[in-house]
Amino acid sequence: MSKKTISSYDYQISIFINYMELEFNETNITKIKKVQIKTYALDLQETKKSTYINQLLKTVKLFYKYMVVEEYIDKNIVEGISYLKTEKTLLNTFNDQEVFRMINYYF
Repeated sequence: MSKKTISSYDYQISIFINYMELEFNETNITKIKKVQIKTYALDLQETKKSTYINQLLKTVKLFYKYMVVEEYIDKNIVEGISYLKTEKTLLNTFNDQEVFRMINYYF
């Protein structure tokens, strides 16, 4: 992993941990419950876009997966948490007249 990726993960995990401390007074990462993580995602929806929230959730999921692999915890509580639906940007396409004008312009 690059230094930038590690730095980004560190920052995103610190956001998560700070939230858990402030909202639930939970400083032990192994005692966090699934409902608290869902609340975290819901609270973020008030001010953040779904793509940003999904990136934070992705990092939290990777963190919990790492903790299971390294045997810090027995069960991955974020496994069943789904990502948020994201808005899809529609591309504006050319209509028939615009295509016809472009063809005539170049030929």
